[in-house]
Amino acid sequence: ADIDGLKCSASKLLAEGNENAINIVGEVNNHWAVFKLKKQQCEQYLLFTTHLYTQIRDVDTNIRSLRQLIKVHKAKATNATYNEFQALKSGVLQQSSEIVRQSETM
Repeated sequence: ADIDGLKCSASKLLAEGNENAINIVGEVNNHWAVFKLKKQQCEQYLLFTTHLYTQIRDVDTNIRSLRQLIKVHKAKATNATYNEFQALKSGVLQQSSEIVRQSETM
């Protein structure tokens, strides 16, 4: 009778162990899925911020060009330099507002 009782207890322990193992595997899989999602989100964020950084750098370059044009224009004002200045200024303003718009969607 004791052997049957031990077998029964062993079976119950084995069943509980299997159930616990299944639950742990499920939890690990859930954590892994969450980790992969977060990793993917981080990669997307990195791409997005790199893209924004590139755009900001372009705006910075254009602002430097604007400053140079202002110096040229002050030295000798011409319609050509004024038109170039206005076009570049318009482009910078458009780029800047696009960067702000994109960063707000993050």
